Amino acid sequence: MYNIYDYYITHEDYARAAEYGVSQSLLCERVRRLCWDKERAITTPPKPKRSIIPQIVRDLAEGNDIPFPLLSQRVHNGWSLYRAATTPKQDKPKPPIKSNPYVAVARKNGIKYATFRYRIKAGWPPEIAATKPVMTKSEIARMVNSKSDHPWKEDNKMVFYKFSRK
Repeated sequence: MYNIYDYYITHEDYARAAEYGVSQSLLCERVRRLCWDKERAITTPPKPKRSIIPQIVRDLAEGNDIPFPLLSQRVHNGWSLYRAATTPKQDKPKPPIKSNPYVAVARKNGIKYATFRYRIKAGWPPEIAATKPVMTKSEIARMVNSKSDHPWKEDNKMVFYKFSRK
């Protein structure tokens, strides 16, 4: 029969476990979740962590300027150890240069690049996308509340009321 105090770990227990190389979280795991005897949980040293990648392959990768996280990712994705350690890193592609002449005009008019790009994708001509100012919240509310802009406003009165009162 277990006693409730078998699962209580004191500061002295943590200190003793640290002498054996057992961390606090490992001690809690062993005692509370795995139901080990407290003395066994304290005195049993943790198993050393082993990597699936041999040291010789790590050294080969380091000689080829391949960092260990990239090496382990490659091996995890199914690459052979030799291929993962010898294939050079690929440079990331550079982001496209914002070379459109209207980008500077848009920025000068206070229009963000993302807004300008969205407008171009939506089919706006570049000169209008770069010069037409962005609508404010009050302008949007006025547009939603006007009857002439929305012929179905009376049919959807509650929907327009709900979304115009934010």
